[in-house]
Amino acid sequence: MLAALLAEAAGGDAERPGHEARLGAALTVAAIRVAYVDTASRQLGGDPVDEVAVEQAEVLRRTFDALERALPGFA
Repeated sequence: MLAALLAEAAGGDAERPGHEARLGAALTVAAIRVAYVDTASRQLGGDPVDEVAVEQAEVLRRTFDALERALPGFA
């Protein structure tokens, strides 16, 4: 589904997303997963939730900035 949306956003065929759209979807899911696991691990490890939340906003910003640079056709 994400690959189809990325393909469509880039002017491609949503019914048959190409390699770049599929790669973009996979990288996006992987990036979100890494950010989530880091946050969950910190909270389970006892880090203050307020501190984690503030830092997580910056982590997500940097994550999506990196994705935007890696996948310029989908920005």
